[in-house]
Amino acid sequence: MAKQGAQSRTTARQQARQRARAEARAAARRQARRQQHWWVRRRGLSIFGALVVLAAAVVGIRLGTGSGSGAAATGSSGLATVGAPAPDFRFTTASGTSETVASLRGHPTLLWFVATWCSSCQAGTQFLAQQGMASLRAAGVRVVELELYDDLGQSGPTIAQFQHAFASPSTSTDWLWGNASQAMSERYDPKAYLDIYYLLGRNGQIRYVNSSPASTFSELLSAVERTVTPSSAAPASHASPTTGVAPAPSVMVNAVTSVPSAIADAVGLPPAVFAPPKRLSGQPPLTEGGKPVVIYVGAEFCPFCAAERWAAVMALSRFGTFSSLGETHSSTSDVYPGTVTFSFYGSHYTSPYLVFDPTETETDIPAPAGGYTALQPLTGLAKRTFAKYDAPPFVPASSEGSIPFYDLGNKVLVSGASYSPQVLQGLSARQISADLSNPASPVTQSIVGTANYLTAGICSITVGQPASVCQQPYVAKAAQAMGVTIP
Repeated sequence: MAKQGAQSRTTARQQARQRARAEARAAARRQARRQQHWWVRRRGLSIFGALVVLAAAVVGIRLGTGSGSGAAATGSSGLATVGAPAPDFRFTTASGTSETVASLRGHPTLLWFVATWCSSCQAGTQFLAQQGMASLRAAGVRVVELELYDDLGQSGPTIAQFQHAFASPSTSTDWLWGNASQAMSERYDPKAYLDIYYLLGRNGQIRYVNSSPASTFSELLSAVERTVTPSSAAPASHASPTTGVAPAPSVMVNAVTSVPSAIADAVGLPPAVFAPPKRLSGQPPLTEGGKPVVIYVGAEFCPFCAAERWAAVMALSRFGTFSSLGETHSSTSDVYPGTVTFSFYGSHYTSPYLVFDPTETETDIPAPAGGYTALQPLTGLAKRTFAKYDAPPFVPASSEGSIPFYDLGNKVLVSGASYSPQVLQGLSARQISADLSNPASPVTQSIVGTANYLTAGICSITVGQPASVCQQPYVAKAAQAMGVTIP
């Protein structure tokens, strides 16, 4: 009996070892397949990159003279590098809204990419939730934690489940959760690290790169201290070091976003709006994530953009909410010099009805070689839309490439200012804001009148929603004047 028991125990141990070896081999095969899948994608990108380099060699002058920051933001290792602007990509938050890296400017930000099945990511998230976030919050640093595309080929929890498990549900505005696109993941994490983070300064510049914040937190805090200095942590009234934009004062924002319907009805469609938006017909809908898209292309030096932004902020605020709007002025050496206005650079816009995609291509700061310093490159949908619709046959050949440019879901188009910036000359932001309560003022006639047209154009792409806006009398008049239909 003793001998049989020993044999039984030996057989059990052998079977256990065999099962362990089989499980290890299966795990190794799964890991190899995952690595091969990621490597194949990386190898495909390398081939594509070689073709791009070859093409650049052929048209090097045109590519080299562009204002895009993509090439400058990547070092020899493929990572976005310290000292360069953070490459701008759009990402989706856990709540389903769309944000951009550019919209993070204005606050120091920890941009952290994770795989939700990764143990160091889980430990790092727990550490931040329990200890580290207090230090970051005290320094004014926000955290944006994004799940890498396809979770690096592994099956892990969703980012919302990950947040619930390791950080507990949080509605704090200084810790944002979301998902990175494939392009964004490959740009920020080309070597497929399980986690990698970037510390961004207020101006969107990369200040520090590392991984696993739970084990590198002391180094991260040192980088935060170097980043949040008196020069980079300037008071809200100071302009950004890379552009002439300062945060828009609340009196300016409130005046533009709370104009009563009675004022809009009283203004109606005044003659001051001599170039109202025009209707597009027969074009495919412009959408993103099931929502219609409003594209804006302009520049901070441009006085015509300056004039139109007042009306655009007013109209868009009827459908959603802006935050982090900037205040700036047009060039002081151009026509209508120093026209006070908003800037969309670094702003956020949320709406249940539409997506707003703004690009400010240049600052109001002269460049040493002439023109103005580059700010944001045109990319993706905005680039394609601008190239197609700000050109004949949609605009006259003499107006090709004009800014400001707005495309309202491919149904309504703005190319150039709707009214003259002359009416804003010499006025401060407070003076313009105060005028908006007087429907007889030339300022109000121009800004509110243009906003009425833009509002009707937006209502035509939001299927008449919200009804509280789209059923107003001034909207019906503007829609009829432009020939657009509001369902």
